[in-house]
Order: sequence, then structure tokens, then C-alpha cells
Amino acid sequence: MSTSATGDEEKDSRVRRVFFHMVATDPPTIDDFCSNQQKGRTPRQPLTTEQQELRSGISAYESWAQARRKAGAFPWLGDYIAELHIPPDSEIRTRRTTNSCGHWTLWGDPAMLLACVVSVTLMRAQRPT
Repeated sequence: MSTSATGDEEKDSRVRRVFFHMVATDPPTIDDFCSNQQKGRTPRQPLTTEQQELRSGISAYESWAQARRKAGAFPWLGDYIAELHIPPDSEIRTRRTTNSCGHWTLWGDPAMLLACVVSVTLMRAQRPT
């Protein structure tokens, strides 16, 4: 996988990308993959251009452990962690974003994101090997 430290979009579309996203239910629903913008949530304060772009995508992490740590700190994000395998040449865009360790933003149709889910585990559970 070829990405720069500056957060450029992933360059190598031949590599299946694996991400972990917090979801409310098992099985997850399309709503779990809608952005705050798609859900119609009003920001608490004016947003920068970068913040507006991030708000139009969903957050995901490089590892299950990173997602678990974030979900533990913010329980309203969901009790489950969905593992997504985004296939090569998918229309889903990904970019390393924010200063949060392993944080990525994913942009794509919620149904397409949901179709990429390969497993869901309870946040408090140990990840299966």
C-alpha cells in the first residue's frame, strides 16, 4: 500500500484495504455507514473546509485494537467493530486523516461500504484469531 505521510489518497488500487469501523448493531445496517452529513447532523460550530470534507465520510481505523480504544473512549460510537475489506478498484475513497493513531476516512455509498463487511465483533470481546 502506498500512501504518503501527508494524507494523500491511497495510490495502489491493486491492494485490498482492510479497515475497522465502529457500528451500533450486529449485523450492522446501512445507517452505520452513513456520514454525519448524510444523517443530517448539524455541526456544533462552523467547520473548516477540511472538517466539512471529513464530515462527509466515515471514520475507520487500521487495526481492530485502535478501533476498540476509540470506541472505549467514546461509547456512543457503537458496541461493535466491523471489519471491512475494500476490494481493489473499488469506488470507495480512503485517506489517512486526523492526528488520531491509525485513523482513516472512507467515502462511499453506505450500501457499498456495508457490502464490504466481512465480520463484526463485540467491542469488549477479544478479537478472533
